[in-house]
Amino acid sequence: MKKSVNRKLFVIVVTIAVLVGLIISTGVINGIPFIRNIALRESSSTTNLTIENKEDNNILLTFQNDKGIKNITCPNGFVVYPNGKNKAAIDYKIDFPDGYNFSITDMNNTVSNASFIAPSSHVEISKSDVKVDLEDLKKAISKKLNEKLIAVNFINIGTGEQGYVNSEATDMQEVFNSWEHFGDGNWSYDPTTKTVVNSKNSDYLTGYYFPNGNYDNLELSFNARTVDGDDDIIGAVIRFNKLSSTNYSSYLFLLDRHDNGGGINNGAYNGINRAINISTNNFGEISRLSVNSDLRWTRNTWENYKIIAKGDSITAYINDNLVASATDASITEGTYGFVCYSQANTYFKDIIVKTNKAYTLVELLEKQEWNMGDINIVINLNNNSEESLTDQKCIDIFNNNGIHYLGVGSSTNKTSTEDFLSKIGNRGKWLDSSDYNTYVSDIADYIEKLI
Repeated sequence: MKKSVNRKLFVIVVTIAVLVGLIISTGVINGIPFIRNIALRESSSTTNLTIENKEDNNILLTFQNDKGIKNITCPNGFVVYPNGKNKAAIDYKIDFPDGYNFSITDMNNTVSNASFIAPSSHVEISKSDVKVDLEDLKKAISKKLNEKLIAVNFINIGTGEQGYVNSEATDMQEVFNSWEHFGDGNWSYDPTTKTVVNSKNSDYLTGYYFPNGNYDNLELSFNARTVDGDDDIIGAVIRFNKLSSTNYSSYLFLLDRHDNGGGINNGAYNGINRAINISTNNFGEISRLSVNSDLRWTRNTWENYKIIAKGDSITAYINDNLVASATDASITEGTYGFVCYSQANTYFKDIIVKTNKAYTLVELLEKQEWNMGDINIVINLNNNSEESLTDQKCIDIFNNNGIHYLGVGSSTNKTSTEDFLSKIGNRGKWLDSSDYNTYVSDIADYIEKLI
């Protein structure tokens, strides 16, 4: 009877041990089994971590554990208590380039770890003829790195020359001294009121533009008002190219009032238009891309206008409301300015210009300063042969600064890229430009291996 009872006790204990996750050690004395030791079984627990970079060195961390999260201990010692939730998000500020490890305790008191890294790196992107928006590419690369638990807070990703002009914060008199005009207008700048003025009722299209710009992505915002009693055109040009003393190519954002004699064809050009090698006095050859005769400027009233060229997208806004949108790849770069047609006493002020012009590889190398303590990478997008890769100066800059080269291109430049890589210690690789998502992933993979 006694032996039987002990065996039953042993069976009961083992059953309980299995249920509560205990580890048991057993033995037998005189045919009676006994328990040597009881210990907690370590149940498996995995915490999944995802990251998303924010501004000002902040990062959004999302932890997920199916057993529920009891607490999260941060690298700085701060403890977060999610109260058993399976998912918890934390805004965390990164202080310096390093690895960051978090200790997560689930509701079974099992501890797991999750971590990400924030490396110090310098990445510069240049392009020639590959049609891609570099800001979008930068965001895509950053997103891929986040997916690999790499924070980009200390990865300086440069995307070319970025400019910002604000007429309220800049000595615009000096700026406008360099501007030029076309057509028969009478343009000037009034430094007292900080306004650009066209005072003449021109016989045909006239404009005032920045002559030294050649930008692909471009945003022009301004306030405009006309106090003349006429009802004709005011507006702006973007990606403007003066081809001769009389001819130009450009996208144009135009508006007339057409309430006092018909304006210019009763508002037929109100919206986004395209001019390809057109004479300033031959307005009829302008192509209408996105127009609406109901669009008008308001008499004697300051209104805000904005036109944006980004890739093959051209958009226009009045008082922050989208009023015209076109897709066109005819004009890929140029400068910006203002226009009038038969509308005197028109004023432009509160001018904000945002520009982005991609550096070529040579321009990029000459302008950058490289820190040997960083991981330095140059990404060059060019489907044609990159002649600068044969330049010894280019080779020396890469070797002297330990720069890695990722050449995104076509089969046309694969051989020359691989020859260049052999001269810089094979730091880098050639990537096929035919599929955007593939080469974005390849770039992120290469950066991950380096860091």
